[in-house]
Amino acid sequence: MLKDKVNYKDGFNTQGLFEFNPQDHILDFWDLLREINTLDTSRLKVIAEYLENEILMSNGCISEN
Repeated sequence: MLKDKVNYKDGFNTQGLFEFNPQDHILDFWDLLREINTLDTSRLKVIAEYLENEILMSNGCISEN
């Protein structure tokens, strides 16, 4: 969901399985845009192709092998 980040006051119980910091690990639209702006063109192309394939598969336009 792309919406404004919530300022979480309570911690997340990961039962010690992994480290999770909501300030660092939850991204909103603006965080995502800042990350995207740091990527070079070749990396952006790989991401765009991946997203295009995922969208086509989720819409049933191509079959999964």
